[in-house]
Amino acid sequence: MNQEAPPSLFSRLLPRSLVGQLVFATAIALFVAQAVSFYMLAREQGEQRIMRIAIPVANRIVEVSDRISVGQTPVAARRSGRTPRILVDVSDQPIVTDAMIEHERAAAQLRTLLAEANANIKTVRASELTGPPHLQPLPLMRKIKDEKEREEREDAATARRALAKAGLSGPNARRSALFDDGRGRVHYNTVLVSAQLEDGRWINIILPAAKTDPMLSGLLIGQTLLLYLMLLAPIAWIGWRVSRPLNALTVAARSTDVGEAVDPIPESGPADVSDLTRAFNMMRARIFGMLGEKDRMLGALGHDLRTPLASLRVRVESVDNDALRAKMTGTMDEMAVMLDDILALARSGQEKEAMVATDVGALLSAVVEDYRDVGADVMLGEMPAHIVRSLHPVPMRRVLRNLIDNALNYGTRARVSLSDEGGRAVIRVADDGPGIPPDRIPEMLEPFARAEESRSRETGGAGLGLAIAKTIVTQQGGKLSLYNAPDGGLVAQVVLG
Repeated sequence: MNQEAPPSLFSRLLPRSLVGQLVFATAIALFVAQAVSFYMLAREQGEQRIMRIAIPVANRIVEVSDRISVGQTPVAARRSGRTPRILVDVSDQPIVTDAMIEHERAAAQLRTLLAEANANIKTVRASELTGPPHLQPLPLMRKIKDEKEREEREDAATARRALAKAGLSGPNARRSALFDDGRGRVHYNTVLVSAQLEDGRWINIILPAAKTDPMLSGLLIGQTLLLYLMLLAPIAWIGWRVSRPLNALTVAARSTDVGEAVDPIPESGPADVSDLTRAFNMMRARIFGMLGEKDRMLGALGHDLRTPLASLRVRVESVDNDALRAKMTGTMDEMAVMLDDILALARSGQEKEAMVATDVGALLSAVVEDYRDVGADVMLGEMPAHIVRSLHPVPMRRVLRNLIDNALNYGTRARVSLSDEGGRAVIRVADDGPGIPPDRIPEMLEPFARAEESRSRETGGAGLGLAIAKTIVTQQGGKLSLYNAPDGGLVAQVVLG
């Protein structure tokens, strides 16, 4: 026997409702679209950042290279507008060592720009360190710092006036003068560049490079939330308009009682859904019409059959042979009982009266006492003190009688019990008979099904008792089931919610 495969993780995470699936699918689509947009925007910003680094550095390398070629001394630090200062030094050793992680994209862009400028550069290296330049323990920084301190010692007054004029006086004046971007911000990383000249010397450059704008992530998150609000709210509203009438259809289909007249479901929602509701109302009306016709037909049939049956009974009394007369009378009695059973099956579940709160234990006790009064071997086991359920007492009494009659017909005794199991009232009627083959148990709850194939009233009747009981129990909101007891016999179980 093939076992059903367990649901996948996606199936367990996917909402079951229509609104939930619409919102979930839209949210996933928006997330993917925003993720692609974020990737493209971040890539574009990365390219722009590389260009902001490479262009001024390439210009400085070309400028220094030209100065060296004509025998001039390169300028160590320069600022152009709001561009952070670029620190330059010419040395026999590169500042970007082999131990550093090379910034491949920046180095490649620099090579392209320098080749376009026809600069006499053999090779270019680039690396990026976390944090602003004044925090990096680099030899070039110490050299520039020493030169700055010597200049200040030579002309301290000039340095103070220059710093004050630039608005950079104070404890961090030297750091700000070299590495501030002119707007008081120092959230930079450090970019190191080493470009080798034709004579083997290296042009070493240090410059602050602004980190990726931290506002980008916040803006994208805000944009995503705004899109979610603008799109998911209308989709949820549309899904609600569709699912509300569908839920009404589900409730109506589950709660429809063939014994009660019901009002049509309001036709609301989109056109497709309202058409479905209209079709359901028409279908239910046709079903109720056919059931009504069936009841009227059976009622008329029962009435029409009783009249000739009564006439036959009168004629039988004129038969002189006592044995033949008794046999004919017994046959007519069986016909009358069978007719009553057929009418009871047709009308079961059609009760018009409202359910009433009934003490189930007291109802069981009364039925069992009726059997004990006529000498039947029917015993009532221990019961909870007080179990009350809303039901129709008269049809429920018929259910109990049918179950006890079956137990006595197929066995010699009946044992009735009542228990409270998880808030449900459970009635069990057990016999000591041969039981039923497991594959035939579902069949026994159908009309005219019998474990013993003859239709004799002495061995169980026409096979309508369990079908009638099942219909009545279902109409009461319960469930009737059969199973073989472990120690022999059959158990009929009624579960009332």
